[in-house]
Amino acid sequence: MDAETAKIRLKLGAIEVEYEGKADFLQDGLLNVMKEIVGFYGEHKATIPVEPLASATAAKPAAGAVDLSTSTIASRP
Repeated sequence: MDAETAKIRLKLGAIEVEYEGKADFLQDGLLNVMKEIVGFYGEHKATIPVEPLASATAAKPAAGAVDLSTSTIASRP
């Protein structure tokens, strides 16, 4: 990482942001992005799932859902 590159990781409750790139972005860009994310979270936190993504994707398929792999689907005519 050179002098003009920065890396930062922020976690605020269910919100986590990690950035690695130009240090100039941290002065204005990242602050604006964080304001947008925090505002969005404040408005929609009741509809955002709290459980980690890994356990959410491991959930069972909904009733009537077909459990096929992408290669099986791609091989179908």
